[in-house]
Amino acid sequence: MTIFIERLREIKSQTESDNSYSKSSEPIVKPENESFPKTLIVLTGVTLGKELHAGHILLLTVADLINSGLGSENSVFILNNNTGPRPAGALLALSKSKDLGIEQAATLMDNGQFSVQEVQDAYRSRSLSDEDIDSTIDFLDQSDLDIFSVMSTAVASSLTRAGYDIEILSESKSIKEGEKVIESIDPVWQGSGFIAHSSKNALRILQKGGHLTATGKGVASMVSIANKFAPFGVKPFIIYVDSSPDTFDSTFTFSALGDFGEAIAIPGSGVSFNGKIASGTKGEALTISQILDQYSKSCPANSISLAFRHFVLTSPIMIIPKAINIGEMLFDFKDNDSFLRALIASYDGALKFKVSIEHVIENLKGKIGETTNSSNPKTQKWLDFIPQKAKALESIKIDQVLGASKTLKPITSPGEIVRAVKNQGFTGFQAISKIQEYLKGQKTLTTRGNYFKSIVDSIISTETDIIEVSTNDFKLILNIIEVCLRRMGYE
Repeated sequence: MTIFIERLREIKSQTESDNSYSKSSEPIVKPENESFPKTLIVLTGVTLGKELHAGHILLLTVADLINSGLGSENSVFILNNNTGPRPAGALLALSKSKDLGIEQAATLMDNGQFSVQEVQDAYRSRSLSDEDIDSTIDFLDQSDLDIFSVMSTAVASSLTRAGYDIEILSESKSIKEGEKVIESIDPVWQGSGFIAHSSKNALRILQKGGHLTATGKGVASMVSIANKFAPFGVKPFIIYVDSSPDTFDSTFTFSALGDFGEAIAIPGSGVSFNGKIASGTKGEALTISQILDQYSKSCPANSISLAFRHFVLTSPIMIIPKAINIGEMLFDFKDNDSFLRALIASYDGALKFKVSIEHVIENLKGKIGETTNSSNPKTQKWLDFIPQKAKALESIKIDQVLGASKTLKPITSPGEIVRAVKNQGFTGFQAISKIQEYLKGQKTLTTRGNYFKSIVDSIISTETDIIEVSTNDFKLILNIIEVCLRRMGYE
């Protein structure tokens, strides 16, 4: 429990005067199904042939906000994509550099016998045109070896240090159990090497040439994860945070199967420099280690997760009109230094956000009286429904939280656009060009919605209109704020 939440509860205890308020230490947000927090699985996928970079952490943070927003008791799961062409290329590169056979090299990698640097070097030097690439892909698809195990351990350690609660799962180990389900979808095609799932006007290919496609691997992995983490007899709800078409196809197919649970894909966001995606493979974007080293010079290392949460909730996202891919939904900056400055500023912004809430609470405490009333009719209408708003948080629905997370609010004010471009590190003619793109509608700046932050923002913005607040309404407002902060991960 944090000092800030402790302080909220201390204030509430000081104002207790009747039995109309529950002093339970548990947050009041509960899904319709009481067992829901135990069956919610929030998932994202990354190829851990190298360290996570800034774009991956932003993707993870979107998943983290959804996970905390829905009150999940699970960690956020990261599916380590260790099969397919890129991992096969890395395995080939390492086996040749060490003069080892493919199976021997893969077994040693699975056992963590090579260093992080050796694995990263192999991944960066991979070639997809190698004559043995197809047979190596086949080998990885048929084995359950995690050739990136040493990277998984290193990444998990870095993310824990940064304040994230995650669990990394191996794709190669996950798809083995789920593959049997894929092969039984259509008995007519069983054993042919080709399996597809048809629904309405869409045909989704799950197996081709005897090998699972990216969509098929996604479905197989989710089946395995559902069986492993959902209580017996309970169908989970999987939220897969990613923007690739394969992810949307795999979640749709998983849900359509009906026997294992439901799944939905939620788009994430990446990072770019002057409109171009910043890749970690080519070394453009800062890695998690680099961010930790530089960030911790100014702020506590374990506060990075808070800084990233505030960053995602408040920083403008650049979108190209009609974009549907993560490549066109980006936090755009001039360079790494500009991004790092913005991240550190976000930590400061999170602290100021908490301070503003403390000021609101202290001001409201000084206005406690017999009734609740406001000088503003709109604010009065909000105040009239405080009990209902507090009650609504007890039965929060999945769609409300997910719907808000997918909401993008365009920034149209010229002044706000200028400030945003400045904060992104652009200056001179480069800044003028950026501003003109946004003003002309060639690109759009937006901010991402959050169900709970919108509630807290409304309380902050209306506090000055409140003339008097009853003791019971004051306690309800405190309770609403506590729940929202917890669900935002701002404890």
